[in-house]
Amino acid sequence: MECHQEISTSNIQNYNYVKNIFQNLIDNNVHNIILVGSGSNGKSYLMKDCCDIIKDNHYSISHNCPYNLTDDEFNNFIKFLPEKNILHFNKNPYSLYDINTLQGCVIIDMNHIRF
Repeated sequence: MECHQEISTSNIQNYNYVKNIFQNLIDNNVHNIILVGSGSNGKSYLMKDCCDIIKDNHYSISHNCPYNLTDDEFNNFIKFLPEKNILHFNKNPYSLYDINTLQGCVIIDMNHIRF
C-alpha cells in the first residue's frame, strides 16, 4: 500500500510538471503542441484542467490524429494545420515516421505518468 502511495505522489508531481510546461507553451503561442501517451496518462484530464487557458488563447484540440500516412503526408498534415493546435497521439510521431524535426511543434511525452 505504501508503494502505491509513492507512485501516486510521483504521478501527481509529474502531471503538475507537465501541466506547467503545457501552460507555458500556450502562453508563448507555440504553433502546435503534441501530447503523447498510450492511455491513462492524463492527456484528457490536462485538457479539462486547462480548458480556460486553451480557450482564451484560441487553441483547437484534435484527439483523432491520422496514423496511416506516409512520412511526406504526415509532414504535410502538420505543415498545413491552422495555427494553435493541440494534438493527441498514442505514440511519438518521431517513432512512427521517419522525421527529424517537426517545424513549429513541441512534443510533450506523458508516457511516464500513470493513473
